[in-house]
Amino acid sequence: MHYLISDIHGDLPAFQKILNKIHFQPKKDTLIIIGDILDRDAYSLELLSYISQFLKTGSMILLKGNHEMYALRYLSGNLSGTMWDAFGGETTRRQVDVLMPSTQSTLRRFLECLPFFLTIDTPAFGKSILVHSGLDQKHLIFQKTDTNTVIDVISSIEAAYHADASHFLTRTDILDLPDTTLEALDHYIIFGHFPTFHLNGGKRSEAFITPYYMDIDCGSGYREDGGWLCCYCIENDEFFYV
Repeated sequence: MHYLISDIHGDLPAFQKILNKIHFQPKKDTLIIIGDILDRDAYSLELLSYISQFLKTGSMILLKGNHEMYALRYLSGNLSGTMWDAFGGETTRRQVDVLMPSTQSTLRRFLECLPFFLTIDTPAFGKSILVHSGLDQKHLIFQKTDTNTVIDVISSIEAAYHADASHFLTRTDILDLPDTTLEALDHYIIFGHFPTFHLNGGKRSEAFITPYYMDIDCGSGYREDGGWLCCYCIENDEFFYV
């Protein structure tokens, strides 16, 4: 089975519970984390250490989110501790500060190499793109076909990321695009980043699904606001919550 999850935000206990709930089997299953394992909760580095065994075998894949980018920029000297703290990274930043310099360098190189999107075929949605923040409307790339004009989603994502990766990974533009634009997408888009309780009228946070995209950040980093962790099984089109 293939599973998708996003925005764990350092909540290692909830992550372990959801692995038990889906009966995750590393030798048979693949879990793709669509960014933001870091910050907010207290177990960010423990969570990273925990998934490292699965990343090595390929049973888990981690995509880059804006909070991984904050950590990378801090380790590279391009983001102040004050700013990272303001973005919810204080606990993680304090843990990073006491690491040995060699360990900090290893972490920086790991974060640099994280992919920022992945393509996958889904029974429910067809050709799909997994990316933390969706799209940046300033970098939409249109392609003419024999019958119409489509938005080349992969090229659009690559253009936005390479123009300004930090900016792109914090965008929520896809939520504001009209249906007439979304209808031109040549891939379905599955993302996180934006807690879905903002999209579900303040009700219990569940995955937000449209004909063009799906948001699976169900607010694990904001449990005080009713958020929880969501995991999606691609083959069964089934959702799990903890």
